Amino acid sequence: MKSKGRIFIAEDNVLISEQLCDVLEELDYTVLEIGYDLMSSIGILSRTSPNFAILDIRMHGTNEGFEIAKYINENIHIPIVFLTSYSDVETLKAASTHHPSAYLVKPFRKEQIFSTLEILSSSKKMDEQKITLNLGREKRIIPVNDILWLMTDDKYIEIQTVSKKFVVRASIASFMSENELTNLERVHRSYAVNPNKIDSISGSSLFINGSEIPISRKHFSRIKEVFS
Repeated sequence: MKSKGRIFIAEDNVLISEQLCDVLEELDYTVLEIGYDLMSSIGILSRTSPNFAILDIRMHGTNEGFEIAKYINENIHIPIVFLTSYSDVETLKAASTHHPSAYLVKPFRKEQIFSTLEILSSSKKMDEQKITLNLGREKRIIPVNDILWLMTDDKYIEIQTVSKKFVVRASIASFMSENELTNLERVHRSYAVNPNKIDSISGSSLFINGSEIPISRKHFSRIKEVFS
C-alpha cells in the first residue's frame, strides 16, 4: 500500500518512540529516523524530507521540543504535532508560540493519532488545491482554503471567500463534485462550509467570520464530530 506520508519523530523515551512507530506503520505512514535530542533531530531533518513532525516537548529534562519546532518553522515549514505528558495552561501557552498544528497527550491512543493525522493531511491537501471559476469573460483562480462557505440560491451558488464573494451557475452537489471539493462539508441543503474556518458551534448553527450558518439535523452529528 502507498505510504500516506513521511513522519519525523523526536522522542527520548525508546519505549514510547517504538510504540509510536508501530502505530504509525499500522496506519500506513513511513517513519523516518528518530531524533533523541536537539542535535540528532536537526541532523535528521537536514537530510530528510518529512511531511509531518511529531515532537515530544520535554526531552532530557528541558523543553528541547520547542527548539526543534523553531528549527522546523524556520527551515522546513511542515505541520508540527506536539507530544506531551503535560496539558497545563503554561505548557500549552508556551507551545502555542511555535504554531503547532495539533497536540497529542500521553498516553496516546491509535484512534487519536489516526484522526489527528487525517485532519492534518486533509488541511495540507486543501492548502495546495486551487479551482478555476468561469465568471463570464473572466477566469479567476482561487485557493480552496480561501473558501469560507458555499450557499445555493435556486440555480446559482454564492462562493464566499476570505476576501470576496463570487456567483456561478451550478448546484452545490455538481460544483463540489466537478471541482473535487471533498474537504468541504455539507451542513444544510443550502450550505457547504470549509471546516477549517469554523469559529464555533452553538445550538443548530455554526459561525464563520461573524456569519451564522444553519446546520440541519441530518448533518449535525457529522459536523460536530469534524469540528471537535
